Amino acid sequence: MTAAAERRTGQKKGRRPTPSADDEPIDYPYSDGAPLGESEPHMQCIRWLLDAVEDALQGREEISIHGDMFWYWREGRPRANRAPDVMVLFGVPMDPTRLSYKSWEHGGIVPAVIIETASAKQESQLLGAIKRDYERQGVKEYFVFDWSRHYLKQPLYGFRLAARKYQEILPGADGCLMSEQLGVKMRDEARMLRLVDALTNSPIPTRSERLGMQQRQLAKREAELARQAAEIERTRELLRKAGINPDAKP
Repeated sequence: MTAAAERRTGQKKGRRPTPSADDEPIDYPYSDGAPLGESEPHMQCIRWLLDAVEDALQGREEISIHGDMFWYWREGRPRANRAPDVMVLFGVPMDPTRLSYKSWEHGGIVPAVIIETASAKQESQLLGAIKRDYERQGVKEYFVFDWSRHYLKQPLYGFRLAARKYQEILPGADGCLMSEQLGVKMRDEARMLRLVDALTNSPIPTRSERLGMQQRQLAKREAELARQAAEIERTRELLRKAGINPDAKP
């Protein structure tokens, strides 16, 4: 999973030394060196999510959205880390060159929302050790999506922090889970976790869906212009038949 971060940054596998309090270098790797090893449907699911979250939060300032990036929450403890499929940080400006996220470099800010997609590698941890880590670190909302229906009892789980403990988010009448942090509802759509604008109840389209809509709108506009041009030409022809030159100067 974490090898994807290396692919997105274009950096080679390796470690970057970060000085500790006593000036002795401590390594905080930004890649575990393992091959990606995920199926195309799994990667597509994550790409859809990253795009949808970015689109849902468009226009809001000081937000970082990262996928498959190492998050370190305790200085001097490089093993205290996770690499969420999707994490959203409020109060942290986006830095496209960021290789890993270290909370202590940003005033202790932790992700507000984390979304994980289920895989065989993490099947037993998603609702166990991983969930406990996020709960202890104060991640306000945590969602797990099993796009394949192979690993968990239900396709979508959500948890919200209350009194420092996760409480399960129950689905609404429409079957969606609400993310108060993102201002969206989450709906299971086969292999896609669809985000729905909570105010308008409108699904947030994928990038390909948006492109398709734009192309259809353009084609509709072109057809309307062609219809108008044909109507003008018919009017001109009627004028000519009536002995009126439509091109004559007044």
